[in-house]
Amino acid sequence: MQNEQDFSNLIYEYFFLRIRFGYYRCGDSLPPIDTLCREFNVAPLTVTAALRRLRSEGFISMHNGRPTMVLYQLKEREEEEFCLRFFSERWPAFMDLYASSELILVPLEIEGLRRMDDGDLAEISRLAKWGDADDLLHFFWFTLQKLDNPLALNLFWESTQFMGFPFAKKSRAYGSYSPGIVRRRLNKLIQYIKARYWTTVRELLMLNKREDVRRNDE
Repeated sequence: MQNEQDFSNLIYEYFFLRIRFGYYRCGDSLPPIDTLCREFNVAPLTVTAALRRLRSEGFISMHNGRPTMVLYQLKEREEEEFCLRFFSERWPAFMDLYASSELILVPLEIEGLRRMDDGDLAEISRLAKWGDADDLLHFFWFTLQKLDNPLALNLFWESTQFMGFPFAKKSRAYGSYSPGIVRRRLNKLIQYIKARYWTTVRELLMLNKREDVRRNDE
């Protein structure tokens, strides 16, 4: 029960930040509940609880049989100020967080990749076709699900959301990720995963994280 509550809070924060970052704007539709259940690997009640909280705070509308719509009207100046404040408050901790992820998350990601069967590899190959920031996010989420460890999933979400990774659209300045870079990274990783070259997989994961820090620091 506590795990479901924790995941509900994370899903709430996930969409709260996406709305505040301008990823979703007034009039946009959120994905259907069954899609979110599949992506987050949680029960419908967990997703519904998060969405109801957003509705109670005036961010979305929910009606049976209709898409969930964003109501919050974000002003351009408000978006810019929110983004600047969000990242300026967190930047001093970014380097330490990335260093910690090399020690904790990378070994967990490799173990999840080791447990994948042919069907799982087909799924992560599908994610590599588009190369959106969401696809990279779901790649790691799908990988860590193989561990069946709520603590690992919670750690991934908490650290990812702290850094603001999945919230800004790729066309915006903040948190942007080039689809070309994402596709190249994922396809190269998948190539070595299928070959079971785990030392190389680890090196690629570490290199990608360090490149992210270096690019954001420029």
